[in-house]
Amino acid sequence: MGRATPWDPDVDDLTRSLRKIEAEHRGDLDSLLVCRFVQLMNRGSPLRRMSPAPVEHSARLVFADGLSILAHAPEHHGLLRLLTPLHHGSSVVLERVERGPDGVRITLRWGHHRVVAVVTGFDQVD
Repeated sequence: MGRATPWDPDVDDLTRSLRKIEAEHRGDLDSLLVCRFVQLMNRGSPLRRMSPAPVEHSARLVFADGLSILAHAPEHHGLLRLLTPLHHGSSVVLERVERGPDGVRITLRWGHHRVVAVVTGFDQVD
Protein backbone atom coordinates (compact mmCIF):
# COMPACT_ATOMS: atom_id res chain seq x y z
CA MET A 1 0.00 0.00 0.00
CA GLY A 2 1.60 3.23 -1.17
CA ARG A 3 0.67 6.86 -1.34
CA ALA A 4 -2.27 7.92 -3.46
CA THR A 5 -1.49 9.91 -6.56
CA PRO A 6 -3.79 12.39 -8.32
CA TRP A 7 -4.40 9.73 -11.00
CA ASP A 8 -5.76 7.07 -8.63
CA PRO A 9 -9.49 6.35 -9.10
CA ASP A 10 -10.07 6.70 -5.34
CA VAL A 11 -8.62 10.22 -5.41
CA ASP A 12 -10.92 11.12 -8.32
CA ASP A 13 -13.95 9.79 -6.41
CA LEU A 14 -12.96 11.70 -3.29
CA THR A 15 -12.39 14.90 -5.28
CA ARG A 16 -15.81 14.59 -6.92
CA SER A 17 -17.47 13.95 -3.56
CA LEU A 18 -15.79 16.95 -1.94
CA ARG A 19 -16.79 19.23 -4.83
CA LYS A 20 -20.39 18.03 -4.55
CA ILE A 21 -20.45 18.73 -0.81
CA GLU A 22 -18.88 22.15 -1.36
CA ALA A 23 -21.47 23.02 -4.01
CA GLU A 24 -24.33 21.99 -1.69
CA HIS A 25 -23.08 24.17 1.15
CA ARG A 26 -21.77 27.05 -0.96
CA GLY A 27 -25.32 28.25 -1.56
CA ASP A 28 -25.91 28.66 2.19
CA LEU A 29 -22.66 30.58 2.62
CA ASP A 30 -23.41 32.81 -0.35
CA SER A 31 -26.88 33.62 1.03
CA LEU A 32 -25.38 34.55 4.39
CA LEU A 33 -22.70 36.69 2.73
CA VAL A 34 -25.26 38.56 0.62
CA CYS A 35 -27.43 39.22 3.69
CA ARG A 36 -24.44 40.57 5.60
CA PHE A 37 -23.32 42.76 2.70
CA VAL A 38 -26.78 44.26 2.28
CA GLN A 39 -26.65 45.27 5.97
CA LEU A 40 -23.19 46.73 5.38
CA MET A 41 -24.41 48.77 2.39
CA ASN A 42 -27.46 50.03 4.30
CA ARG A 43 -25.25 51.23 7.15
CA GLY A 44 -22.66 52.74 4.82
CA SER A 45 -19.89 51.08 6.83
CA PRO A 46 -16.59 51.83 5.03
CA LEU A 47 -13.61 49.59 4.44
CA ARG A 48 -11.01 50.27 7.12
CA ARG A 49 -8.19 47.86 6.47
CA MET A 50 -6.73 45.50 3.91
CA SER A 51 -4.04 42.96 4.69
CA PRO A 52 -2.59 39.80 3.17
CA ALA A 53 -4.72 36.71 3.58
CA PRO A 54 -3.54 33.20 4.39
CA VAL A 55 -4.91 32.16 0.97
CA GLU A 56 -2.70 32.84 -2.05
CA HIS A 57 -3.79 35.75 -4.31
CA SER A 58 -6.35 36.89 -1.73
CA ALA A 59 -6.68 39.71 0.75
CA ARG A 60 -8.37 40.20 4.09
CA LEU A 61 -10.80 43.13 3.96
CA VAL A 62 -12.00 44.56 7.27
CA PHE A 63 -14.93 46.97 7.45
CA ALA A 64 -15.67 49.58 10.14
CA ASP A 65 -18.43 47.45 11.70
CA GLY A 66 -15.97 44.59 12.30
CA LEU A 67 -16.92 42.42 9.31
CA SER A 68 -13.82 40.65 8.03
CA ILE A 69 -13.78 38.74 4.74
CA LEU A 70 -11.36 37.02 2.41
CA ALA A 71 -11.58 38.08 -1.24
CA HIS A 72 -9.68 38.10 -4.49
CA ALA A 73 -9.99 40.19 -7.62
CA PRO A 74 -10.82 38.65 -10.99
CA GLU A 75 -8.38 41.09 -12.59
CA HIS A 76 -4.67 40.80 -11.89
CA HIS A 77 -3.69 42.84 -8.77
CA GLY A 78 -7.14 44.48 -8.70
CA LEU A 79 -7.36 44.67 -4.90
CA LEU A 80 -4.03 46.48 -4.69
CA ARG A 81 -5.82 49.55 -6.06
CA LEU A 82 -7.55 49.81 -2.66
CA LEU A 83 -4.29 50.62 -0.89
CA THR A 84 -4.07 54.21 -2.19
CA PRO A 85 -7.48 55.42 -0.97
CA LEU A 86 -7.04 53.59 2.34
CA HIS A 87 -3.62 55.20 2.82
CA HIS A 88 -4.99 58.68 2.05
CA GLY A 89 -8.03 58.23 4.29
CA SER A 90 -10.60 58.22 1.48
CA SER A 91 -13.89 56.50 2.20
CA VAL A 92 -14.14 53.16 0.40
CA VAL A 93 -17.70 51.82 0.55
CA LEU A 94 -19.55 48.79 -0.69
CA GLU A 95 -21.56 49.86 -3.73
CA ARG A 96 -22.95 46.58 -5.05
CA VAL A 97 -23.31 42.91 -4.17
CA GLU A 98 -24.39 40.13 -6.50
CA ARG A 99 -24.43 36.35 -6.65
CA GLY A 100 -22.95 34.71 -9.68
CA PRO A 101 -21.69 31.32 -10.80
CA ASP A 102 -18.29 32.04 -9.26
CA GLY A 103 -19.76 33.12 -5.91
CA VAL A 104 -20.54 36.48 -4.36
CA ARG A 105 -19.09 39.53 -6.12
CA ILE A 106 -18.82 42.90 -4.46
CA THR A 107 -18.05 46.29 -5.94
CA LEU A 108 -16.14 48.72 -3.75
CA ARG A 109 -16.20 52.43 -4.62
CA TRP A 110 -14.26 55.57 -3.70
CA GLY A 111 -14.83 58.75 -5.67
CA HIS A 112 -15.37 57.68 -9.26
CA HIS A 113 -13.15 54.57 -8.92
CA ARG A 114 -14.40 51.01 -8.51
CA VAL A 115 -12.91 47.61 -7.75
CA VAL A 116 -14.71 44.27 -8.14
CA ALA A 117 -13.83 41.38 -5.84
CA VAL A 118 -15.00 37.79 -5.49
CA VAL A 119 -15.60 36.91 -1.85
CA THR A 120 -14.09 33.64 -0.66
CA GLY A 121 -15.83 33.77 2.71
CA PHE A 122 -15.85 35.22 6.19
CA ASP A 123 -12.65 35.65 8.16
CA GLN A 124 -11.68 36.54 11.70
CA VAL A 125 -9.89 39.75 12.57
CA ASP A 126 -6.40 39.11 13.97
